Amino acid sequence: MASTAASIVFFGTDVFSIPSLQALVDAGYPIEAVITKPDARVGRGREVTPPQVKQLAQSHGIRVLQPSNSAELFEVTSNLKSVYGVVVAYGRIIAPAVLERFSGGLINLHPSLLPKYRGPAPIESTILNGDKMTGICIMKLDAGMDTGPVFVREAVPLTGVETRPALHDHLASYGANLLAGSLADIIGGELTPVPQSAFTDEPVSVTKLITKSDGIVDWIKPAVAIERHVRAYLGWPGSKTMIDGIDVTITAARTGDSLSLMGTGETGGQPGTPFKTATGELAVITGYGELIIERLKPAGKNEMTGQAFLAGHKL
Repeated sequence: MASTAASIVFFGTDVFSIPSLQALVDAGYPIEAVITKPDARVGRGREVTPPQVKQLAQSHGIRVLQPSNSAELFEVTSNLKSVYGVVVAYGRIIAPAVLERFSGGLINLHPSLLPKYRGPAPIESTILNGDKMTGICIMKLDAGMDTGPVFVREAVPLTGVETRPALHDHLASYGANLLAGSLADIIGGELTPVPQSAFTDEPVSVTKLITKSDGIVDWIKPAVAIERHVRAYLGWPGSKTMIDGIDVTITAARTGDSLSLMGTGETGGQPGTPFKTATGELAVITGYGELIIERLKPAGKNEMTGQAFLAGHKL
């Protein structure tokens, strides 16, 4: 059980926030309300669907508030009594006027080793850059973009084969446990926040919001970079390209054995040229080396192996 009776308001929308809300409920923290984004139309059927965090809150009898803009957020927080708030993947910038409503502060969970990878896409950036380490920070929100002082900062080692969905889920679970175990000490004053300038092991960097166009594969890049692209954008926006005149999404790939400039020895050719390897696998020439496509999803069809694709297409 939590060692503090102070009630909190929980801000969260993305599925990344679900383990944190559940962990706080399990730890016995009294939650006055959950603030999340409005229900939205999703999927091919465009059905109005509530955020999963809303469903979780309602299953525990927690009040749910869904302001649609900053003005409504300011209004709905005016009647809340909690002096502390917890923010996990809320998906909306919280204005200074709302921050001021919480005299104890808003405590944010961020999946990177701040000040590295501030902003909306730290997990994707970690994979794209081939990092060997990521982490979780529990920080106090200020008016900047993830610039506030840090209460807790823990490193998480990487294997180099993580996909975005797998790393997302791992950090969501890891961060939830860290948050539930630290929040009482934060509220009780046992943990003092440290300015991010004190962390000199990582440079300041800011990630950008990912768009659909980020998923387009650039075959001029080296094979190792494209392999990371496939893992970083698995799910959404996906790694989109055209092979043999067919629009496909690459879902799993690895670099080939040959790493010669502008193609692979005996095959040669321009980046983006597909070919069948000596072992019968589907490969594409990149700006440096070859990419072996293990799995892909042609437009309008089910996901299949590279070999299955080759069986139906003569390159």
